[in-house]
Amino acid sequence: MKMNIFKAGNNNVLPVFTMLLALILLSVSCGGDSEQGQDIEEEEFIITRNIASVRGEIVKLSEYLDYLKYEVDPDLQPDLDNELKSYYLERLLERVALLKEAQKASITIVQKELNDRIEELKSQLSDEIIKDEEIRNLFSDPGWVSHLEKSMVIQKYVDLVITSTVVVSQNEEEDYYNKNYSRQTSSRMYSLSQIIVADRATAQSIKDELKKNKAKFQELAKQYSTSPDGKNGGDIGWYSSEQLPESILNAIRKLNVNDISDIIETDAGLVIIKLDQVKNSERKSFYEMKEVIQQELLEKKREIKLNEHIDKIWSEKKTKTTGIEIFPDNLNFIYTPMRNRG
Repeated sequence: MKMNIFKAGNNNVLPVFTMLLALILLSVSCGGDSEQGQDIEEEEFIITRNIASVRGEIVKLSEYLDYLKYEVDPDLQPDLDNELKSYYLERLLERVALLKEAQKASITIVQKELNDRIEELKSQLSDEIIKDEEIRNLFSDPGWVSHLEKSMVIQKYVDLVITSTVVVSQNEEEDYYNKNYSRQTSSRMYSLSQIIVADRATAQSIKDELKKNKAKFQELAKQYSTSPDGKNGGDIGWYSSEQLPESILNAIRKLNVNDISDIIETDAGLVIIKLDQVKNSERKSFYEMKEVIQQELLEKKREIKLNEHIDKIWSEKKTKTTGIEIFPDNLNFIYTPMRNRG
């Protein structure tokens, strides 16, 4: 099940960094006392701290706060624990390294590609959400547009350079089919909705609300889910039993239609699933499944290849122009290494 962490929306509260700047400007406009001036200087110093070096490029705390602003729902940012903050810091540093590589390889995005991607993201949102003025403004926010453009440059670099040599043989396809599809005389298809959150307290609060009234699932998904489908009430469409992670499949097998699962731990976060519909689907032959199998295998092998590339970045010797070095004392949280670097 694909669960993206990149979000195009929900800008209902001022992001952390914007709030800091707003407070600074407010203090200046009030004029006067030296204590306020000292606070401003301290705040400016904090957000301009050097928190890491990526192959010689300095990364400041302000860049990390900007990254969180566009990667994490602002409503959830106050609840991020040190491990999640560390996770997002490492993702940012990997992003900086990959962007440097992409720029060195002369990878660019033309304006039409960027415009088309923005329109695609808009089309994924419901008419009701698009009417929200703050959501509409997000699509013209220079900071968000720049963040999106960098993401697209990195993705193009990954596709054209890092994973371009990945191929799948017919033997691999047949083995995959035999392991995952051939033993099924028929397959169950599940129409599902989900709510994904980052912390246990929020997940339990949502679960308690649903015990009182499970009809509120869509409303709670729109309010709390960190996945883009939350904006549409959490609907993620149809999945076969073979396509679902084991943890999700085991949970929904216990449900009747319209039932709601317990809290499920996944790599994407804490998930609550609603079973909307169920139907049976006859087993398809290898040749009927060939295209689907090829795409699934390519995606898995590309992910492995990218992870191997990122592992090499982290294992580089730290010099003035190589490797990643984090300066924990300059962070505004307690850093815990999250990536297994061997």
